[in-house]
Amino acid sequence: MSQRKMEKVLLLADYEECYMQQIKEALGDAETVYLQKADDQILKNELENADVVILGKGIDRNLLAYAKSLKWLHMDAAGLNDFAKPEILGRNIMVTGTAGRSENALAEHAFYLILALNYKTGRLLENQKNHFWESGIYSDRAALYEKTIGIIGFGHTGKCVAEYAKAFHMQVLVYNRSENKADLADRMFSSKESGSLDAMLPLCDYVVLTCALNDETWHLMNKDRIGKMKNTACLINMARGAVVDENALCEALKESTIAGAGCDTFETEPLGKDSLLWDIPNMLVTPHCTPAMPDKTRRSVDILCENIRRYKNGEILRNLLKPEDLYTKK
Repeated sequence: MSQRKMEKVLLLADYEECYMQQIKEALGDAETVYLQKADDQILKNELENADVVILGKGIDRNLLAYAKSLKWLHMDAAGLNDFAKPEILGRNIMVTGTAGRSENALAEHAFYLILALNYKTGRLLENQKNHFWESGIYSDRAALYEKTIGIIGFGHTGKCVAEYAKAFHMQVLVYNRSENKADLADRMFSSKESGSLDAMLPLCDYVVLTCALNDETWHLMNKDRIGKMKNTACLINMARGAVVDENALCEALKESTIAGAGCDTFETEPLGKDSLLWDIPNMLVTPHCTPAMPDKTRRSVDILCENIRRYKNGEILRNLLKPEDLYTKK
């Protein structure tokens, strides 16, 4: 592939000095403007002739209209749906993020929710508070051993969830865009095959969402899909809130269409105080907050520097948004 030249890099990040030095070395002799804080007018001026923009945090995507020469936008975030818009992808701007920097922590979080639901943590805490010894609390439960987990989305986090599931000796089913067989999957289901997800859901004891949010996955788990799950199954959302129709989820939990749910993300965040989800006994709410990986920053910077190398060499970038990642829902 032909090499790409970086004319001007706008770096809007505030890492520790050792990481900033690593990024500077990766950028080499590219003209680089470092901005930690700037008002919109300064940003507009600097964006005008920048061909590469590196963000430590997000910015108002409307400002990118001023970046007339922009070829590559990198953001230190896993979810990029805010930038998967026609006005950006339609300009053939390459958009990348740092998916994979927290995969282990997110997979742990998924299993925290799974185990908390299976072992009735809420009821145990209430019993402890009331000094009540409920010896038969698990009379309707079994261990995770040989249960079936269905993972929707098989990127960094999905693969890690599968790895942890295998440690529990679970049966692993995977629903993904790709039809390629995965080593960790006992059975693959592909979005390219009509009805594939509907066929997988009734087989699962736990359904774990780790997919990206796009037009295809918006409200993927709606009333019809949730209704295809076992009434003993639980839904775990570690993706984006809008992948689940929350009204349908509330209804399913209240009517015991499914046994429980654990969600770390919601359509509106913070979750509104009047949301019905707060008060459903078999619902676990965590506030879109996972304990950090000890080396999260290093992982983020390593992904960025690898992409700088790939960009210069004309190679395909890691975590690159594709046309099918387009997200136009509200």
